[in-house]
Amino acid sequence: MILKSIKLIVATLFISGIANSQIVVDNLPLPTYLVQNILTGAGVTVSNISFSGNTNQFGSFDGSNSSIGLPSGVVMSTGSVLDIVPPNIPNDPGIGGAGDPDLLTIAQSVTSNPDAGLILTTHDAAILEFDF
Repeated sequence: MILKSIKLIVATLFISGIANSQIVVDNLPLPTYLVQNILTGAGVTVSNISFSGNTNQFGSFDGSNSSIGLPSGVVMSTGSVLDIVPPNIPNDPGIGGAGDPDLLTIAQSVTSNPDAGLILTTHDAAILEFDF
C-alpha cells in the first residue's frame, strides 16, 4: 500500500510540474497599459503610444513558472497571442491584416536568400510604437 501511495504522489508531482512549466499568456491588457506597466520602469515617461494590428496580436505573459528565463513581458504575434502557449495549435489561420512596408523592404534585401526578390508582400503586421 505504501508503494502505491508513493507512485501516486510521484505521478501527481510529475503531472503538476508539466502543467506549471508553461508561460501564461493574457491578451486583455491594452497597449497603453502594457507599455506603461510592463515595458517601462519607474521614472520613465512614455508618450505617443500606438498599436497597429488586431487586438488579438498583443498581450502579456507570465513566465515565472516556465523555463523561458523571463518572469514576465509583452508578447506580439502575427496570429493570436493565445496560440503561443504549447501545443501551439493555431485557432485561426491568420488575422487577415495588412503587412508592413519596412519589413517587406528588409525581406527583399536579404542577399543570402536567392528568392528574396520574389517576396511581394507581408501579412498580419503587429506594430507597437511609443516614445520614451
